[in-house]
Amino acid sequence: MTDPYSTLGKFVLDTFFADDKRGEVIFPIIDEYYIKQFCKVKKCSIKDFFDSVHSCQRFYNISGCSSIEEILGIIAIQMYAASKMDTADGFSSSNFRNRICDNDVLDIKVNDWQKWACENQDDIWTRYYEWCNDKSFIITNVCEPTTGIYRYVQYPKVHSSLILNRQDLKSIAYLFIEKCLNPNEDLSEHEFWSLIGIRHEKTYYSRRAIRILSDDRSRANEQIYQYFLSWTGEYLKPTCYGVSKESIVSEPKYNINLYYDNENWFIDVLSIYNGELVEEIQLKSRLNFDFLKPYYNMKRSNVIVFQKDPDYDNWWNETRYIDDYNADALLLEYIGNGARYLGRNVVASIGLFRIIRINPKYELYEKFYGEERPYSIVGGFKLRPNTYIVGAPPILITKVALAFWIDGVRYDSHTEQQTHTFDLKKGKHQIKIKGYKVKEFTLVEDNIDIIPWNDNKRWDLQNKRPYCWQTTKEGLVVGLDFSKYSYISTITPLRKWCSDILYRKNNINYLIKEKNKYGNRKY
Repeated sequence: MTDPYSTLGKFVLDTFFADDKRGEVIFPIIDEYYIKQFCKVKKCSIKDFFDSVHSCQRFYNISGCSSIEEILGIIAIQMYAASKMDTADGFSSSNFRNRICDNDVLDIKVNDWQKWACENQDDIWTRYYEWCNDKSFIITNVCEPTTGIYRYVQYPKVHSSLILNRQDLKSIAYLFIEKCLNPNEDLSEHEFWSLIGIRHEKTYYSRRAIRILSDDRSRANEQIYQYFLSWTGEYLKPTCYGVSKESIVSEPKYNINLYYDNENWFIDVLSIYNGELVEEIQLKSRLNFDFLKPYYNMKRSNVIVFQKDPDYDNWWNETRYIDDYNADALLLEYIGNGARYLGRNVVASIGLFRIIRINPKYELYEKFYGEERPYSIVGGFKLRPNTYIVGAPPILITKVALAFWIDGVRYDSHTEQQTHTFDLKKGKHQIKIKGYKVKEFTLVEDNIDIIPWNDNKRWDLQNKRPYCWQTTKEGLVVGLDFSKYSYISTITPLRKWCSDILYRKNNINYLIKEKNKYGNRKY
């Protein structure tokens, strides 16, 4: 390992400072577990890594003028040394010196550390804070240069002793399980805390987690929400013997939708990854919610909320919260244990199921409405979930003045409502808005012509295999970027476009059907 500091710093950069963290508070957790993960990726042992640190002699040349990778590397090593102090002798200046100089860390003399720290420690951390600020990564526990015996230990101390480590967060994650949260679920910070509760101590939390929550609840809660945004399902399950057991809940693999056709109601189960129909289940008598267990984790007891799809008629998408008070929304309720919602709003009764239209005017339904997003992502030629044609990406509409990041590049919206279009190339892309989960999508190339149509883009696609918007078995697709219509009319954009494209020539009336894997659907 020619430069262990830069190698470790690059790993820290990729782990904690990715584009999807722009605009958010950052909490780097560098402990023995993290160093083990780093060494596993680099295919070496912890001893091999620190042997390379000892032999390269780069430490003495690292300063505030070094590359950000080197600076992140030496900061990570300091945090690692500080993490080893949490269970022995406390965060004293002498204890930190002993840890950082130990032969299993830097393996240097205490006097050499003191000399280096006197010349470089303040500059190193100041450069780190400035870089984070410049790149839109928020650090809340910033230290100012000071004097006294704690002047050099203060930096790694606040980043190690005052933030939750992985075991703390895993113990707290059991609360996510109790509240029926799913990994990769899109919840705003407000929605998350409305479910969890700002004051949320549990007896199964680690002692360290309880101490940190007591010392600074606001900062700890910020870290818990950031952890949830990237939570992969790991948690510590408490046992009656007081010893927690490591467990993991899988990320959802399916979406479910409610579909109405020819007097019948169906639940369509679709793959999250490619949008393919996995199973279509007709709602019938003698069914209960057990039929969904292989595909769906219930978010509430005996009810599932669906919000009207903005494009398709007779099609509702499952959601935890309805994000638009003007949207049509339905509640699928199992009444085997008794009905709880207004009978006069019932759309259909099927055995022990009722489908109920949700009315935001009634207090009974308020809990189904979440925070209205200050943005919307519309338009684009979508081939499958989160996949669009190059030249026809989705459009971002911001509803308030805010900052956002596209692939790590910052943009600012200065007006109450603004439409943003982007010239993006083939590959994966991200839209990040502070306080909300990152939106990811992929652009792919295909045999396509993009031509203007009434100041919008229209696409003609001839492909060997059909896509979602199929009109012939040969895969001929004609699509329109309908974003300009999507927020000014209650008519579905696809219906509006079809009507316009069909009637504008000699008033000839055609019957249009979209044939796809779900069958013929009229518009």
